[in-house]
Amino acid sequence: MFRKSTSLNTQWEVSNLQVMRSAAGFYVGQSYLNRQSGYWEPWSRESEYFETHGDAQVYLNFINPE
Repeated sequence: MFRKSTSLNTQWEVSNLQVMRSAAGFYVGQSYLNRQSGYWEPWSRESEYFETHGDAQVYLNFINPE
């Protein structure tokens, strides 16, 4: 579910691509574990915004087939 990456001696836990949601709509992106808060927070956005979760899922399946 996540990968570890090291940057400037800081280890980040970053998720795989997934459908995410913001006030602007649904998108495909990644999240990271904020160790101070203990919550997963947005890390990247790899797509445009979509109106529905289903539309974003179709795009995710297209760019990242399993």
